Amino acid sequence: MAAASSAEREIPSEEIATWYTPIQTYAYAASCVGLQGANKALWQLLNGGMIKAVATSSSITPKDRSPRANPKPSFIPPSLWRHAADHGTDLWKGAYARFWVAKDSNFGMPVAYQYFGIKFNPDDIRANLPAPNPIYEAEVRAGGAPPAKQAEPAKPVEPHKGGRPRKDFWDDLWIEVCAHIHEEGIPAQQADIEKMMLDWAAKHGHDVSVTSVRSRARRLLQRLRKP
Repeated sequence: MAAASSAEREIPSEEIATWYTPIQTYAYAASCVGLQGANKALWQLLNGGMIKAVATSSSITPKDRSPRANPKPSFIPPSLWRHAADHGTDLWKGAYARFWVAKDSNFGMPVAYQYFGIKFNPDDIRANLPAPNPIYEAEVRAGGAPPAKQAEPAKPVEPHKGGRPRKDFWDDLWIEVCAHIHEEGIPAQQADIEKMMLDWAAKHGHDVSVTSVRSRARRLLQRLRKP
């Protein structure tokens, strides 16, 4: 992950001044898709790299090392959004976010990235959301607030009662696994793929057992290692 290199890019302060704060961004999205849909829509756009984000300051902390502070504005790499951590993140209200990368290619170890004073490109926001809806605009004016958690809320899932697991989320899981491998390379161990799959499932509220991912991870790694 080339997150550190993105922090070196200079951003004019006058450009940052015109960008939306997270709460402005949320209010605009809510006026387009409603308060219930704004959180999900924005996180999908951020994960898809469709909205550029900048932070007024940031830090990088490799595991068991001191933080490396960057007091200058920097862009947030799109690949980091899928690593957003619940702990240390208050995006919509606090405008700060923490990202935990379990295996960072720049350092060869786990790394925590923290960004403060986050703002979003308004052109990207307007280009990727439908036009504001008068009904939703009235809902926002009535006093709607962003959610307390920064990430999309987990979907309720019925407990798995044996047999083969539900398949309605597997396409999304495989897309994320393939995207991760494309960005970071073929994992050295099958356990790395298993953990990737289990972490994604847990984050999105799906009940997946180690047994259900083990054979899939083994087959995928075997195929990736073939010439």
